[in-house]
Amino acid sequence: MKIKYFIDEFEGMFTGENWVAISLKDIIDKITPENVYTKKIPNRHSIYELVAHSLAWRNFLLSRLNSDSALDIHQNDQNDWPQTVPSEWKNWENLKNQFINSQFDIIAALQHFDDQWLDQIVPKRTYNYKYLLNGIIQHDYYHFGQISLLL
Repeated sequence: MKIKYFIDEFEGMFTGENWVAISLKDIIDKITPENVYTKKIPNRHSIYELVAHSLAWRNFLLSRLNSDSALDIHQNDQNDWPQTVPSEWKNWENLKNQFINSQFDIIAALQHFDDQWLDQIVPKRTYNYKYLLNGIIQHDYYHFGQISLLL
């Protein structure tokens, strides 16, 4: 029952069937190559950087869901706000597709776990999977709220 809650949260966040009625998919679809790289506010992140940052944390989650603890990320390190763009993210379409694919990969992975798994400690962390999943959802809402203001 609890794991289904998180699957529903990820799906609702992406489709817009949620409390805030914002669809990450709609926001992503509104982003164009013309506005993705521009820093509209000096000394702040571009849309591209915000999506890359959100994807970095989603990739961290996916690595843990796939029992891989090699990828590590911490607030404000080089993996948190990627300064160099991975080759698979070289342009907006690639980054966009990576983000969309992460959505489907997360949901598919979560379907293999049960409610008791949520209480397990995430490898190399002091918190459990329930906390991590809540954090990724809140993190995406926060940054996609920022993105929607930059469109």
